[in-house]
Amino acid sequence: MSPFCAISTALVFVTLRGVSTPPIERRALALNRTSFISRLLSNPTFFLHLPRKEDLKGFVRMLRTSFNRETPLLYLSLFVFNFSSGIFNTAFNPSLVKKGLENGVVLGVNLFVMVVQTLSMRIAGRPSKKEELSAVRRGLAFRMLGYVATSLSIYFLASYELAIAVGLSFALSGGYAYSLIYVSMFSLVFDSLQMERQGGMLGIVSALSGVGVFLGSLVSGYLAFYAGYTVTDLVAAVFLGVVYYLLRSFKE
Repeated sequence: MSPFCAISTALVFVTLRGVSTPPIERRALALNRTSFISRLLSNPTFFLHLPRKEDLKGFVRMLRTSFNRETPLLYLSLFVFNFSSGIFNTAFNPSLVKKGLENGVVLGVNLFVMVVQTLSMRIAGRPSKKEELSAVRRGLAFRMLGYVATSLSIYFLASYELAIAVGLSFALSGGYAYSLIYVSMFSLVFDSLQMERQGGMLGIVSALSGVGVFLGSLVSGYLAFYAGYTVTDLVAAVFLGVVYYLLRSFKE
């Protein structure tokens, strides 16, 4: 796997050196009504099984009558987690470019994180039933630490020192920590689904995840523009803290 990654990375760097990318105004998409609606309509996400009206009613009824139970809090935690991820991931690459890093270096950081994430998921595997919740909490703690470290690196560092620092911090939050959270949290979600309604409920879970990332991306753009990238990353870390708090009521 490593030789193929090295060859692919080298080819990408060589290609980028000869390509000049014109600057793109990222705010134009959200501020222009026509382009914004067009982007929404061209969303490539699709569902193999659409939730039925009865599934939505059952989900709302569950939230109203059983919000003190674990299952609704698990779904809410998943939504907030994806919301936080949308905030951080949307601002990550633009923040590095604004600090003066070349596109090839930014791509290299992302490739490094992807390799770490792939190896982490391969090594970790699925935890046992008793370890799922503790793995999620441990992953959330590491991910918060990575978000804060990335935020501080963007604020204090520049050039290749910044690339190395954010590469390591993002590898912690988006690589190792994400693999722990993703595998363990979705294992908890799948275990909570009712056998006779798994398709519809899974569609709702997927919709919650997608809406969370989408809303997080929108909030990220406005936060980065009005408050800066450092504040944006810290806000994402705060929402991870909210997820950690919600999962405190869960039993091992």
